[in-house]
Amino acid sequence: MRIQNVICSFALLAFAGASHANVAAVDPNNDSDCAVLYEFFHRMTEAKQLPADLREETLIMGFWFATKWEQEHPGENARKGEHFTAMVKAMGEDPKAYRSALNACSARANADPLFDGFVTSLRGSAPPAR
Repeated sequence: MRIQNVICSFALLAFAGASHANVAAVDPNNDSDCAVLYEFFHRMTEAKQLPADLREETLIMGFWFATKWEQEHPGENARKGEHFTAMVKAMGEDPKAYRSALNACSARANADPLFDGFVTSLRGSAPPAR
């Protein structure tokens, strides 16, 4: 159940503005950064009422990375601090600049042998509470 190139078909990026803002550094090897990135784009898919499958894929990806982060950093809040604030601000100003980071996060998730089972179990249950 791979989520194939979630972002390659990111026609959703077409609705974003021109690429001109400074980009906060996003490390696609950092689960927290990927979780924040996917959460941001999931909210965009919801706000723009994009196709349900794209909304589901961004939700699952965000939840995957958030779950991994929380397992490895119990009790830590990744959604605070200067890095988080700068990243979210920059994403809002220039979402297109994050295409390669989204693709890298997606590839990393799909390469993890536990990801297929995670997707299967999520799709068979109610959406996670936010």
